[in-house]
Amino acid sequence: PHVLNSSSQSAFMTDEGPAFPLVAERFGWTHLLDRRHFALQILSAWHGISDPKQFQSDVYNILDTPSVDTLSSLLQEALAKYRTVKAQAFLKKISSKQHQLCYAHTCNVITAGHVSDQRMEQGMAAMKANGKLKHYLSGCTYGEAISRISQVARDQDFAALKELQSCRELRMKVGLRYA
Repeated sequence: PHVLNSSSQSAFMTDEGPAFPLVAERFGWTHLLDRRHFALQILSAWHGISDPKQFQSDVYNILDTPSVDTLSSLLQEALAKYRTVKAQAFLKKISSKQHQLCYAHTCNVITAGHVSDQRMEQGMAAMKANGKLKHYLSGCTYGEAISRISQVARDQDFAALKELQSCRELRMKVGLRYA
């Protein structure tokens, strides 16, 4: 989802999907990375670390610090402290993407929420056919991507209409005030 930041430029918060930087560039949006996706990657980076919970806490502190100086200091400390291959790779990845990810750099960008919500995640899962079309979509043209999005939207509209018809046939009340 995109919303306005303090300079009235739209922000676009996504995961690391390969198409998103191009979309953000095409529309002139500020491209941010969803912290939630990085937080989940901690689990695969802490193998072999003697205190995984401390590693997790240190990474959260890196992601959430409001100061660029503190961010740099915390990153250097973590790189010196956690020497496994996976931890090093993960910390270097955060370092390379810090301008799109860490609070110290993104705190002036206003988004609808700090992370994308479950509805957005479900929408992306539907477009990727729960992963089955991920490889295809990563190499498709702009027109093919629009066609896929349109197909998913039509399918969802049809499913919603069928559900509403079923509710009405059962004489259920339909509207914002009713479950």
